[in-house]
Amino acid sequence: MRNILLCIILIVVGCTSPAAYTAFCPVDTERWLPTEKVCFDIQTAAPQNTHSLYIYVRTCEAHRYPQRTLPLVITQEWRHLKTPRTDTVLVEIADSLGNWTGKGIHHRDITLPLSTVPPADSLIGKITIRPCTSTPVHGISHVGVELR
Repeated sequence: MRNILLCIILIVVGCTSPAAYTAFCPVDTERWLPTEKVCFDIQTAAPQNTHSLYIYVRTCEAHRYPQRTLPLVITQEWRHLKTPRTDTVLVEIADSLGNWTGKGIHHRDITLPLSTVPPADSLIGKITIRPCTSTPVHGISHVGVELR
């Protein structure tokens, strides 16, 4: 029985794709202004497959974010593309029942023509994130991105 459990764990861990880039930036938990951007400068090896972009939002217990979702504006600028791409996403801070989880994750596939970039090239660009609100946001401690 232990061998079967060990095999299942190894299969699950082995099937998880490694991250090409992961970073977190702190934000002011008291007031993250809609004009304040969190910037991630990215330079990483670019394999031929398409990357997926994950957005992470961490909240803190002391200054809990009061809403279930957090709207964010995400701008991606890549050296090999001529125009930036801007998306608005809703990050779920609470689960489907409205229970506060303390973190939020949003998955977004990057629809970039990465297959045209040679494997020896680097993926160089910048991702900026800011709140898509009219008032300052409180209760958010960190924002992160991950490319897988």
